[in-house]
Amino acid sequence: MWPGDVFADDVINMKDIMVLGQLFNSISGDGKYSAAADINKNGVINLEDVMLVSKNFNKGSKDYKNEIDGLS
Repeated sequence: MWPGDVFADDVINMKDIMVLGQLFNSISGDGKYSAAADINKNGVINLEDVMLVSKNFNKGSKDYKNEIDGLS
């Protein structure tokens, strides 16, 4: 699956954006931070993570499989 499925439902959509919004500007070590939402693993949930999610918006696990199959 592409980076960005923060909600862990096999699709990257508004649920993921909503989770990022709730955790926005949290940093590693505070009670609000979630490593799953820190897409680029830099210790902070910020606009960089939102941009990575938006790149894959509306893609699901089926799309990922189709793209991977197309590479072989």
